Amino acid sequence: MAAGLREAGWPVVLVARGNASAARAAACGLAFVRSLGDAPAAGLVLLCVPDDAVSNAALALCDHPHLLSTSAVVLHTSGAVPVAALVALDALVAGTGSLHPLQTVTVHSSAGVLHGAPAAVSGDAIAIAMSERMCEALGLVPFRLADEMKPLHHAASAVAANFTVALLDVSIRLAVEAGMPTEAARSAFAALARSAVDRVADQPTEEALTGPIVRGDVGTVRAHLAALRRSAPEFLPLYIEAARCTLRLARRAGLDADAARTIAAALDDPVPS
Repeated sequence: MAAGLREAGWPVVLVARGNASAARAAACGLAFVRSLGDAPAAGLVLLCVPDDAVSNAALALCDHPHLLSTSAVVLHTSGAVPVAALVALDALVAGTGSLHPLQTVTVHSSAGVLHGAPAAVSGDAIAIAMSERMCEALGLVPFRLADEMKPLHHAASAVAANFTVALLDVSIRLAVEAGMPTEAARSAFAALARSAVDRVADQPTEEALTGPIVRGDVGTVRAHLAALRRSAPEFLPLYIEAARCTLRLARRAGLDADAARTIAAALDDPVPS
């Protein structure tokens, strides 16, 4: 964000208290200080901290009034934490809110990763106006999100981004257990998942779904359950719950009712007598 705002002509100073953050800032040629006490006054303060640290960061700002003016705006970037976490600042600044890009970002990401990504903006009118200005500068596409809906929206984000990686890890581990080389499995299943994601981008999920459940192939589902029982029982509960979600989607896609009941029964009794 800092690099993107600087490229858009915004003057940016980071407070990089950790050595790793300071090193990244220096590598990007960004101006930074090592403490709030050394930071200059700002019209916008952006809190890019872990979710559980947002409230404490707001309190820390209260201890450094030189940073803030009655016309300043404070935003945090958490997708799950409500704007109410900044309540300690309400009497000190013009607006408080949040801006959460719907994009995965790592320490290796460049500013360009934000271009075209949606961004949830929440808060009071002044904060939302500032958030939308930031989005324009960064190439983000803003949409307004009610504060009380943030945890639910963030759960959706976690399912799509974080759980996808975790599920791919399971796929790779199962394939390796079956005899596939690790690197080949990683490449193959990433490509398989990418194909599924591309279908979802282009068509409704009911039409994008493939595989034995939507085809009604209960014999294959039973074979999966037996193989997992035998070789990877720790993943059996995950498979069953994911299959139940898939079955609900398959029903919406038009799966025959009898086939759906048969598959449901197989999932309810994964260890037949």
